[in-house]
Amino acid sequence: LGLTVSNRPIEFKNVIGPFLNTLPLICEFDSKSTWLDNIELIQNEINYLNEHHNLTLSSLLENISKDKIGPDKLIEVLFTMHNFISASIHDNGLNIDQI
Repeated sequence: LGLTVSNRPIEFKNVIGPFLNTLPLICEFDSKSTWLDNIELIQNEINYLNEHHNLTLSSLLENISKDKIGPDKLIEVLFTMHNFISASIHDNGLNIDQI
């Protein structure tokens, strides 16, 4: 799973525009653990990724051991979350309302 994280270097604090980075989230679930324990595992992995938000995907691909995981398997799904100011979105017959 690929997660996008903010990656604005301090020297670009006055530059307009998004600075995003994509990092892989790789979790190994334990079938004997509870659902809540597995969710906690994911949260811990996300916290760890956020500590390393300055790493780029290209630098990871250059340094990854191809024996452990191939670059084509590093990120198979990308997840992004967007916060909208508007309470609802109406586009081409699709209505999304804030819950």
